[in-house]
Amino acid sequence: MSCENATDAFLNQLVHIYKEKIDKDVDEAEISESILKWINTGTDSKYVDKLLSSPTPNRIAFPIWWSGFFVENPNPKDNPTKDMKEASLIVNGYSSIDTLMTSLAFNEQNNFWKQCFKKENDFKWGEYISKTYTNLALKTNPRKIGLFVNKDGETFKESFFYTVEFDLIKNRYNETRNPVTLYIFNIKKETCDDIKTLLEAKLQGNNEYITFECIQCDKLPECANKIQQDIQTKSPTARSRSATARSKSRTRSFRGNATIGGKKRKTRKFE
Repeated sequence: MSCENATDAFLNQLVHIYKEKIDKDVDEAEISESILKWINTGTDSKYVDKLLSSPTPNRIAFPIWWSGFFVENPNPKDNPTKDMKEASLIVNGYSSIDTLMTSLAFNEQNNFWKQCFKKENDFKWGEYISKTYTNLALKTNPRKIGLFVNKDGETFKESFFYTVEFDLIKNRYNETRNPVTLYIFNIKKETCDDIKTLLEAKLQGNNEYITFECIQCDKLPECANKIQQDIQTKSPTARSRSATARSKSRTRSFRGNATIGGKKRKTRKFE
């Protein structure tokens, strides 16, 4: 299959998804023209924005990026997308894998990438989707963001996340002055320090707003469970419950050890 044919197949599937899942009455020619212009030049498209947004409103607060995963792997047992989707659900977040675009045009998108990436010298679609997804994900200034990573430090420096997406993230939070935690779901052994060091260096000493939490594990869902536990432990609700428990403990201790005239006596507890 040629790059041109793969592009047509990808485009047609995106138009079909939009009309079926978002708005069946919209003009098909208008959608097609807008999406094709985005594919070829990266021009903003309101239709693409819908296709690359969070799949549900409740997951929009935790967008996730990914780097180093062979999502085109034809072997279902080795394909990482199942673990990627499961990990996203555990933390109530989403990655591009969960969007309408990639989840419902998965084969067409992978074939488009395969056919065009090496055949077209000026093929920049990887950069276009990186920028579009990132700008959409940051619109609400989420306090939690994530990165699925399966790379060592050297190869990570060549990734779209390092060269394109993190710069957009860094600039966004420096401009808005909102704090954010980047949770790194790392399945590459002994690379947490390398990944964090590289990202911290890109901040050029201005790391007032972005903090990093890197979790190393064998599988992404395992990372997600650890991160979710960490988030719940640090949540205001959890801290409030802990403070209440300590207060009750002090109250019980006081009631159980009251003294009169220098002598301890047991007091009645009212619970």
